[in-house]
Amino acid sequence: MEIPLLGIRRTMLRMVMALLRNSHRQYYPDLRFAEGTEAMLISNTIFLAQVEGKPFTVLALSKHLGMPRATLLRRLHYLESKKFVRRDADQRLEFNIERLRSAGASRTLHRGRRIVLATANMLSKMDTDKCTQ
Repeated sequence: MEIPLLGIRRTMLRMVMALLRNSHRQYYPDLRFAEGTEAMLISNTIFLAQVEGKPFTVLALSKHLGMPRATLLRRLHYLESKKFVRRDADQRLEFNIERLRSAGASRTLHRGRRIVLATANMLSKMDTDKCTQ
C-alpha cells in the first residue's frame, strides 16, 4: 500500500517529535515523555491565550482542550508546583513568564528554531509529486 506524500509526512512528524523532545528535556525532565507532552500542551495553551489577551479559566481550558477536568486539575497542580502556571485574582490561568528567562530556556528555543528551519529546508527540496518514499 502506497502512502500519499510519505516523505513529507515523515519529515514533518520527525520535526514535531524533535520539538517535543527538545522541550521535554528542558522543562519536564521529571515526567515521562507522554506526561511531559501533555503538560506542554496545557502550559503552551495557557501561554498563548495569555499573550493574546484571552486567558482561560480551568473550566474553559478543559473544554478548549477536550480534557477531563480531573485530569487537567492534576496537570495544573504539577504546573503550579513547578511555578510554570499560577492563577490570578479572578482564577484565570497565567503562564509564569519568568520561566522563559533562563539560559536553558533560550537554548531550547534556539534549538527548536534550528529544528524548524532545517525541516523547512528539507521540505523545500522535496518534489511533492515524488514524495511517496
